[in-house]
Amino acid sequence: MSREVDLTKYLPAFLLEYEELRTALSAMSPDFKLVWQMGDDTLNNFFVSTADTNAIGRYEKIYGIQPDSLDALEQRRARVMGFLTAPSPMTLKYLNAWLKSLYEKNGACTDDYDLHITFFPVQRPITGR
Repeated sequence: MSREVDLTKYLPAFLLEYEELRTALSAMSPDFKLVWQMGDDTLNNFFVSTADTNAIGRYEKIYGIQPDSLDALEQRRARVMGFLTAPSPMTLKYLNAWLKSLYEKNGACTDDYDLHITFFPVQRPITGR
C-alpha cells in the first residue's frame, strides 16, 4: 500500500509560517514514505500468499523446497502453500480429494489424468513397554 506522507500536516498552524520547518519536513517526507513501504513489505511477507521473492526464498529454505529457476513467483507460492497445507501422512482418499480441490478451483478437469503413486512403507521401530 502506497502512502502519501506529508509531515507538514502534523504541525500546528502557527508553526506553518516558518519556511525552515516546512522545508525540513518536506525533505523528510520521502524517508517516511520509504519506512511505511518497508513496514508494508514486512507485513506482506508474513503471509505466503502475499510474500515477495525474497520471503518465498526463505520459506523454501526453511521447508527444504528446491525452487525451479523457471518458476514464476505465483508457482513458487503455490508450491510452498501445497507443502504447508498437505498433511504429512496422507491417505489415498485424502490425496484424491485434495488434488480435485486444487484443479477444480483452477477450472482444470481431473478426469483426463491418471495418477500413478508408488508407496514407500515407513518402517517404524517397535518399542517395547
